[in-house]
Amino acid sequence: MRRITSLLTWLCVVAGSSISMGVAENDFFGSSVALSSDGNTAIIGADCADVGGITNQGAGYVFTRGGSGWTQQAKLTASDGAAWDRFGASVALSSDGNTAIAGAYLADVDGNDGQGA
Repeated sequence: MRRITSLLTWLCVVAGSSISMGVAENDFFGSSVALSSDGNTAIIGADCADVGGITNQGAGYVFTRGGSGWTQQAKLTASDGAAWDRFGASVALSSDGNTAIAGAYLADVDGNDGQGA
């Protein structure tokens, strides 16, 4: 068993492991990372993840730390996401880890190409 002493080490271990999270090559898992104040909740962006066949829509993965280590809680995606939106390029968590937000800096908004959201 390997003891993981930092989020960065954990990110490298998870990204290089065979954990089935739906992360694929070139998803850019880890392009953004946020951690709650108590260190028990993390959100990790994968801004080039394909979602439902939509190329590079992007996603955010939420993990919580418990007695047995880190466990994936959710995969967040934009319900109105489109190709190349890059959702998850920026992520943030509230201090208590109960609220997450992710940006999609290339999202088209109201006809404005690449406006971002």
